[in-house]
Amino acid sequence: MYIGGEWVESASGARADVWSPGDGSRIGSVPRGVEEDVRRAIAAATTAQKEMAKLSIPARAKLLQRAGEIAFWRLEHDARVLCRECGKTITEALSEIDDYSAPHFVEAAEGIKRYRGKVNPSIQEDTLNKRILVIRRPMGVVGIISPWNWPHDIPNIAATHGLAAGSSSWAGTSTGCTRT
Repeated sequence: MYIGGEWVESASGARADVWSPGDGSRIGSVPRGVEEDVRRAIAAATTAQKEMAKLSIPARAKLLQRAGEIAFWRLEHDARVLCRECGKTITEALSEIDDYSAPHFVEAAEGIKRYRGKVNPSIQEDTLNKRILVIRRPMGVVGIISPWNWPHDIPNIAATHGLAAGSSSWAGTSTGCTRT
């Protein structure tokens, strides 16, 4: 588990085997997270979120652009991991990352640059003299539980746009590739 900028074991010390759905072979093992690990992840994300919210919009966009570059750079490696762990073909795995997941970094970086507050007319009274100013602020920590069938793409939708807005996230994976 990656918590607070470090790879860590579960607080319980337990591990779960990961099996290939393609040939049934054991790929390896991963820490089996417990409630205490979730609390540690949320605490670390809360600390990180305060720092992320302090960054200017251009600084956040620059970080996301760099993360997108890294995602494209890691394309081949990450696609092979998806093949082994989720049973995707190499074509499906490459497409998930190249066409869907990695571009979310760029979309979020460019989208936040265009953000503007909104001024809306009041709909509570029959007048055009009142306005409502809408200002968006970071939500804080965003929890993401990823499905096993699109584990690279779907969590990146929430994570990238949350980071662009100044939030932080913690993620868990619901995988069909571990045995209990």
